[in-house]
Formats: sequence, C-alpha cells, structure tokens
Amino acid sequence: PLMAAKALDVSATYYEEKTLRDKRVDNVQYPVAADVIAAIRDCCLEEGRIPLTDEALNIAAAAGIKSVAGATVKSAGEEKDISLKLPFAVKLLSRNASHKSDIGGVRLKIVNHEALVATIADMTRHFENITPRPSIDGFLVQEMAAEGVECFVGGRQDPVFGPIVIAGLGGIFLEIFKDTAIRLAPVTKDVALDMLRQLKAYPVLQGARGKMPADMDALADIICRVSHLLAQVPYIGEIDLNPLIVHETGKGVSAVDCRVFFK
Repeated sequence: PLMAAKALDVSATYYEEKTLRDKRVDNVQYPVAADVIAAIRDCCLEEGRIPLTDEALNIAAAAGIKSVAGATVKSAGEEKDISLKLPFAVKLLSRNASHKSDIGGVRLKIVNHEALVATIADMTRHFENITPRPSIDGFLVQEMAAEGVECFVGGRQDPVFGPIVIAGLGGIFLEIFKDTAIRLAPVTKDVALDMLRQLKAYPVLQGARGKMPADMDALADIICRVSHLLAQVPYIGEIDLNPLIVHETGKGVSAVDCRVFFK
C-alpha cells in the first residue's frame, strides 16, 4: 500500500507539472545550432565514443552557453603557441575517462608557458603508467575562471517523464546533501528562478556571511538554455555542466566543464 501511495503521488505530481509546463508562455527564444551538435554526434558514432570535453563544451555553446576561453592541444609543441590569459587550467581529453579528476586528469593554476609544457609532459607520463590506462586524445587548456559560487546544471531524457532539467549548488551541497531542484523541460526564466529559490542552499546564492549575491539571472538563463537544448535535441541523453562558476550579480556565469552522452 505504501508503494502504491508513493506511485500515485509521483503520478499526480508529474501530471500537475506537465500541465503547468504545457501552459507556460515564454517570449524569450532559446535557439539551438542543431547542425553543430549533429556533426559532433556523427563523429562520435563513427568512432564509437562519447564526446570529449571540448566537444561537450561546443555542444553547450550551440545552445548559447559560453565557456571560459580555451584551446585544445593535440600534439607535443602546440602548447607553446597558446595565447590565453594566465593562469591556466589543464584537462585531459579522453574517450574512456569521463571523470577526469578521479585519475589526475585536471591540473589548476599553471602560472606560465614553461609550467604548461612541463605539466602536460608530466600528465602524459602519469597516464601511461596507470591501470586501466586512459586514452590520451589531447589536452584542453583553459583560462582560470574568476571566483564565484560553484553550481551545476544538467538534465536528461527520462524514459517516463521525458526531458528534465536539474540544478543546484556543487561541492558538498550536491555530494552530501543531494540538494537539487528538478523540473520538466523546457522551462521559463520564472520557473528557473523558482528552482533556485527551492534549494536549501539558496541563501548562499543570496550572499550569505557578507559575500556578494550571485548572478542568479545569469544562472537561470543557463537553466533555461539546458532545458530547451534537451527539448529540441532528443538524442542528447544526458548533459552535465559541472562546475558552473556563478559570479557576483551582473558578472555572469563561467562554464568550465561539461559532459554529454548521446542516446
């Protein structure tokens, strides 16, 4: 009886949310460059792999989500020609290691080009001597994002509910407290802001302990764009922008990492 009651509650909630979604009117357009995404998908299908991080960020960019400036290094020596602002972050590009940080695939605060060359060489040696050995498809060099609140926005194609969008704060708020807000996609700006207000960690975004309030309008815009991306491109099975660095009000959001899985 308890399981049946829970099932009825979930069904009622879904019906209510679906009814609300179908009545939403949004005058803002969230265009998606579907041809860019299709080209990446075709390449991944041909090579039998998931999108690399730079490709995943390009998919996000096709939905109007800007990432920090970066450059891809595919072979030795290319890093010497990079003209980005210091300091750098360096990330492994690998078709079989989606959780880069778990295997030492992320290095931060690289202070000059000499350190960049040494870091990539050191990372290459590291990956060649661990088991299982990840593929090395290159390295993504990025500018370090300015300080802000670490958040995440993602979503997936749910087999029962269809496209859903998820948002919350990162770090312990996600890992320990599972503090997230979920809605059927696509959503409007008002719904996205309501998702943020639902979070237990909402006071952090408001500027707890004397800190400046985070740019919640910019974060809500990302939520809307991810939701419309999932609604318009149903073969994107899952997307995860984590972390998103949300700067103080008026200074926007920096997308620094992204994972995408095709259906």
